[in-house]
Amino acid sequence: MNKPQISVIVPVFNSEKYLKGCIDSILSQTFLDFELVLVNDGSTDSSGKICDEYALKDSRVKVFHKENGGVSAARNTGIKAAKGKYVTFVDADDKVKPSFLMDFNSLELEADFYVQGYIEWVGPDKFNSVYIIDESAFSTDLNQVIEKLDIEHSVLEVPWGKLFKLEILSKNNHLFNEELSNAEDHLFVMEYLKYIRSIVVGQPANYYYRKFNNENSLSNKFIPHDKLHLYASAVYEARLCNIENHNMSERYRTFTINVHHDLLTKSLIKLFHEKTKLTKTTKKELIKKYLLELDHLGMHHQLRKVKKHQFIKKVWNSGLPFKLAFLEKVLPKL
Repeated sequence: MNKPQISVIVPVFNSEKYLKGCIDSILSQTFLDFELVLVNDGSTDSSGKICDEYALKDSRVKVFHKENGGVSAARNTGIKAAKGKYVTFVDADDKVKPSFLMDFNSLELEADFYVQGYIEWVGPDKFNSVYIIDESAFSTDLNQVIEKLDIEHSVLEVPWGKLFKLEILSKNNHLFNEELSNAEDHLFVMEYLKYIRSIVVGQPANYYYRKFNNENSLSNKFIPHDKLHLYASAVYEARLCNIENHNMSERYRTFTINVHHDLLTKSLIKLFHEKTKLTKTTKKELIKKYLLELDHLGMHHQLRKVKKHQFIKKVWNSGLPFKLAFLEKVLPKL
């Protein structure tokens, strides 16, 4: 049997409510040369059974059952099992239009990276289409393309709606960072850009991203300061590498520094969150560490002012007694 052109990877965890709709939308593609890799990440509902039922009905469906390890571990299992020339990711609570895969393949170019628009699914019958470009285009001049995708469209923060070349993933052992519980999607995409030499930006918007009734949304989840700091540092290094590799503009460099500054500030502020359980000694050491990193970053560039960071720095450098107690009391009110 010939290898499929595309492997569609779907991480599955307790997704019985939406899973059939997701799978049906993938199996209804007008482009036929694909396999569907379903990774059941230790679901405790009927999700695993649903996956197996589809595998029995359609030979394109491959199912892998594993102990729960999180979405990154599930996607990594899918990458390692994939047989396609390209891989794409679909979340189990989302859907795609029948032309989703066909529109990736329509240019028949062997690009390293493909990006499409998407549709925000904001209500049962309410949709907002997000188009990136007026007409699909192939490019090897990546600096301007990456800049627009990252700064103007923010589409590099998620792995769905894209094609990644499996050869590049395998050659560089490029996987999702399983240490992160948030923003691992963004880091995966940003680090992948280091290896590419060509990109296709597609005009269509075929991916339905569910923004309502999404129990797995990170928007209401607490992100610990250390996880946020790890992500901030990793994505900053990835962007710096892309600046070097693709000769990015000064505008993009400024953007990169400002984003890093904001993420470091958020890591600092997380130290004062009620869910952050640290000893006073540890908290004081981390405050000094984060302030030092922010100061070092500010030495090399004119940065946007962040009020809370400036407030913390001013208090910390003052002669005010009981600084920590004062900040813990005042900061939540700012």
